[in-house]
Amino acid sequence: MSLVNALAFATGKSIVPVNALLALATDIDEPKRPVCTLIDARNGNAYAALYQAGQERIAPEGVELESFLTRVPADAVFIGDIHVSNPVYPRAGDVGRAALQRLETARETAEPLYLRPSQAERLKRPGGEA
Repeated sequence: MSLVNALAFATGKSIVPVNALLALATDIDEPKRPVCTLIDARNGNAYAALYQAGQERIAPEGVELESFLTRVPADAVFIGDIHVSNPVYPRAGDVGRAALQRLETARETAEPLYLRPSQAERLKRPGGEA
């Protein structure tokens, strides 16, 4: 992230941030159906988001998987690496297409998108639950 920010600063170029969940959704060409992206976060948790026609319907977040799935419409298309025989990972072309669709949101710097605290941060909390 620091390298991208430094390059943007040095060249005067803008940055179009694209997270992995958005890149996964970009791979699905189903404009009329919601696209649920899921990345395994272990222990029944996931990084998840819901998109439709390129628009965010549920923002990326760290979730308890079963609870999140109750918020997903029945007609959703699923993509990611959870409980599938052929997991799908973001590809460079998907990141590029997602960035092109969001050029108007380009900015000078980018920040990492942390969807939940790290396990070390969770264990440090009072009660120490991971």
